[in-house]
Amino acid sequence: MIINRRRILSWALGASYFGLAGLLPRPLAAMVKPGIRNIRGDVRVNGRAASRDEVLQPGDTLSTGAIGEAVFVVDANAYLLRPGGEIVLPEKSPAENILTVVSGKLLSVFGPGDMIIDTPVATIGIRGTGAYIEVLEERTYVCLCYGWAELTSKLNPDVNERLYTRHHNSPRNFNADPAAHGGVYLEPAKMVNHIDEELIMLEALVGRIPLFGPEPIKM
Repeated sequence: MIINRRRILSWALGASYFGLAGLLPRPLAAMVKPGIRNIRGDVRVNGRAASRDEVLQPGDTLSTGAIGEAVFVVDANAYLLRPGGEIVLPEKSPAENILTVVSGKLLSVFGPGDMIIDTPVATIGIRGTGAYIEVLEERTYVCLCYGWAELTSKLNPDVNERLYTRHHNSPRNFNADPAAHGGVYLEPAKMVNHIDEELIMLEALVGRIPLFGPEPIKM
């Protein structure tokens, strides 16, 4: 990981906001600011260099280089894209509310409304959740940090699972080559490579607190 986790918090809102267990009051929802909130290293939008505070558009492709990371807000959703990642933002039409994770590692929190996260070997239907996705050559890793999700293998749509979690309870791996794993398409995994402070930071950017906090998000 190239970025100190605590530094991410100060990027977003200033260290003083996190003096009381890192939780923000709901009135800060009025301060939500869309766009790229922080950039480190090589970050690109549709192939050109991105800039801080740039407002992203429906259908934009965001990518990070080997030492690039970006924190950004789109509508009621906030994202942290780690190095070596590429995503395509949803189109404006509700019928095309699909977030495509082409490669890399993405931590995201979502407001109300249905969305599908599309990866090379799996789709994840979500609503108002926090989720961490890793798209690797050998697998797609999914941690539903809190909330509801419907997980489906694209290699075998009969393999699916509906999950509800409160605190990283049920991470999953979708194997890109099930034959190499005894024919297993979807299997339990461990929580890796993301922490609660990052989720607190992302939710704060959109005026919320995570579901594992003392006050659940009211949907």
